[in-house]
Amino acid sequence: MKKIQINIDWSVVFWLGIITLFLWLIAKAVGLIHTPWFIQAIPYVGGLITLLAITKEIGRFVQKLETVILDVKDMKMDIREIKQSMYSLDKRVSILETRI
Repeated sequence: MKKIQINIDWSVVFWLGIITLFLWLIAKAVGLIHTPWFIQAIPYVGGLITLLAITKEIGRFVQKLETVILDVKDMKMDIREIKQSMYSLDKRVSILETRI
């Protein structure tokens, strides 16, 4: 059975939520909306979706930051190994220089 994966661009979801809130506020201020409670819930739903999109983007940023931190740790270990190799090569070169 294949796993179905849905890829959502959360920045688009964020902007759709902001646009929905903005249009609803304009329509309500102008007096175009005289509606029951379930329509008045639109800005709350739009705000909730916008907050979810922001949370998702923050999570993605934190994930990338953790990856960068791990990469930096690996680079530090590699630099230590290179320093040790350079030290041993330096010793070998100094021995060769004394023989010449």
